[in-house]
Amino acid sequence: MYFINVVILFAYLTLPGLAITRLFRLNRHVFLLSVALSIVVLVITQVPVRMFKVSIDSWILSIAVVTLVVLVMVKVTQLKRQGIGSIVTRQHPSGVYVGAALIAGIWTIYYLLVGGYSEVPSDFWNHLLRITWEFRFRSPEHLISMGSNPGAYINRDFTHTLHAVVASRLNIAPLDLVATTGYVITTLFLVSVYWFAYALFEPAGSCGMSRPKRIAIAILSVLLMVLWKGTGPFSFIRYYAMGPAIFGFILYFTFLLLWSDILKLRQYHVRHLLVAGMLAVVMLMIHQQEVGFAILMAAAMLVLYYLFDQRSMKSVKKYILLSSIILGVLVAIAGSIALIMLREPKNIGSYKLLYLGDYVPYFEDVFILNPSWQFLDTVGWFGIASLLLFTLNYRLFSGSIIVWAGVLVPLLTVFNPAFVYIYLHVAKYETLWRLLFILPVSFISARIGIEYVMRFKTGGTFRRVTTILVSIFMLALLLPFSLGDYRNTSSRLGSLVDTRAQGENWIRDVVERLNTVPRNHVYTDPVTAYVLRGATHHIVKGWKFYAHTSGYDFNKLLADGELPSFLRKRSGIYVINRRRTEGTGNGQDSGHWPADVLFTEKWYPDDLSTRLIQHGSKLIYRNDNIEIYVM
Repeated sequence: MYFINVVILFAYLTLPGLAITRLFRLNRHVFLLSVALSIVVLVITQVPVRMFKVSIDSWILSIAVVTLVVLVMVKVTQLKRQGIGSIVTRQHPSGVYVGAALIAGIWTIYYLLVGGYSEVPSDFWNHLLRITWEFRFRSPEHLISMGSNPGAYINRDFTHTLHAVVASRLNIAPLDLVATTGYVITTLFLVSVYWFAYALFEPAGSCGMSRPKRIAIAILSVLLMVLWKGTGPFSFIRYYAMGPAIFGFILYFTFLLLWSDILKLRQYHVRHLLVAGMLAVVMLMIHQQEVGFAILMAAAMLVLYYLFDQRSMKSVKKYILLSSIILGVLVAIAGSIALIMLREPKNIGSYKLLYLGDYVPYFEDVFILNPSWQFLDTVGWFGIASLLLFTLNYRLFSGSIIVWAGVLVPLLTVFNPAFVYIYLHVAKYETLWRLLFILPVSFISARIGIEYVMRFKTGGTFRRVTTILVSIFMLALLLPFSLGDYRNTSSRLGSLVDTRAQGENWIRDVVERLNTVPRNHVYTDPVTAYVLRGATHHIVKGWKFYAHTSGYDFNKLLADGELPSFLRKRSGIYVINRRRTEGTGNGQDSGHWPADVLFTEKWYPDDLSTRLIQHGSKLIYRNDNIEIYVM
């Protein structure tokens, strides 16, 4: 059954987009467009489904039927034109597909061994709550209506809805989604990265190269994407697997390639502009961060194209003009919003931003991102070293405006006082660091790494020794090394290990037992409440896992003399969780949560069970230092 569920998910996340690429003859970047346009279909169609209360079954069946009809129609037309030999068509030589299959196969084995990332109390549980929220506040047959106001459809839970529909229609418990949709979307993300990297270094200008070399670079780019991209100890593909950002980045990568093709006149038809526009709209709908990245990158790529390819401007003047107008409108809209909202900064974090007034005279109220905090957490020593290698090997990237824009945009924004000043008036300072996600470190280091390997084969002794030493040094920067009192907390390896014991399996037995009990109020400690809030159908107070926002500190209630009154007035389900589990150290390394966060016995007085029984509670479950009472 698990295999069937995975196949169905892969089909819905690839075939609708494939049908569109075949129908409109979008012959480049077929895999990326298939996944991206499938996401577009699954998100855009939610708007009429929500507005007109179309049943969920009708919605998903309609997508399947239309997709199948289009694919069959296109293939029949192709057979009539080209004959029986066109049944199987390949855009690339078989070796390219072998590379993609290798990525998918290795990731599948890895996922079977370590599972998804669900460490308590990471953001996984917040995403799980947003998924189960769809079940709690909608009918079994319809999605939640968002009204007719266009603003209601910006930055909403469309991808969480997809997870919820999968769980309901395939009869999967929300907690088990990490093994199904989590696996499918991460696999598609990595294979998308592979195809993006392969396209990034296609033969063009001085950065062109042979096909085997491009395949090697693409494979290494995927490996480094897993090992490098993220923040603190959290690997992007692990930590954000159940969130909208991973969908957004697939759309973002596809948008960059389309925009590059438009600028280079490889794909200049209006349909390509429309597809790029749809990708931008859906990014805005599911996770507006990526559409911001796309706008900044599109502007930078346009400028770089003018600088790098002056001779081509005469022949593509009208298309560049059209692109400039579209981009100008987007920038004007963003600028208008900024001017309208321009006021006192929303808030300023003293340690996440660097106050230039302390270092440069007359720079009062001027900030940049603190290089020693989130910059180092996100870029890491490996990223910094890769950027230094980029400056030494910049000629390798002379034909790639995507790479150059990706390097320049983050550094010219987070360290640009003028940009930061405007940013602080329109957004929260906590999100400024996310612009660093634009940095193409994985692709840069893969390109340089493969180049060094090729030089190693043909170079002398000095070059070979140098290559070996640089390679060892770069790999070491990905490890959680220690030097004296310093520890490299930006290594992502801590989140790449099996965390199921500290995550989905920590209190799985409790979740399963509670899901057999009629819906009720649940009273428990802050951390256990965070888990049960998203993993069960019960009413659990609060938000996140903090003592002042989630659950109850029963010891504090006792110390304040409020516990007897609390037990007398609050009927429902009481979960006493004294199950101690050692943490991974990720929370401590990142500063997101304390090392003893799973030592939940500290929230309960020793005699709480006796008190509950005295107030008429009934014990319905006991196992491994956890008790559940119903009052």
